[in-house]
Amino acid sequence: MSTRTNLLLASLFLAIIFTLLQISAHYFYFYWIYWWFDWVMHFLAGVTGGIAGYWVLYYGEFFENRSDKVFVLTMSVLSCVMFSGVVWEILEYVLGLTQAHENMYVQDVFNDFVSNAAGAFLGIFISLKATIYRNV
Repeated sequence: MSTRTNLLLASLFLAIIFTLLQISAHYFYFYWIYWWFDWVMHFLAGVTGGIAGYWVLYYGEFFENRSDKVFVLTMSVLSCVMFSGVVWEILEYVLGLTQAHENMYVQDVFNDFVSNAAGAFLGIFISLKATIYRNV
């Protein structure tokens, strides 16, 4: 299979794993039993979004003729993932899904953003290694 197909299948596989974990988490109360589970889910969402976002932008040829292609592509994917994380946090707050107490809420959101960014960087690294830096 081509790299293009492999990256798309990887992002699809991760999205399925994420969905199954999310369903299991709500059914078995993982978010309330395991304090670290939220971090894992945000990290996994970042990896999934990083690979999927990279796939869309790289194979959409948005940055084909740029000399700073890697930097712009990385920052664009990271921005998309972080924007999604911000929207998710707003949605959690509006729907009352946060489990953090008021005095810990800012720290919880910060940890979620760090997990999102770390996952996105891993997803971008995997994608760069599979495409631009394939022979390095």
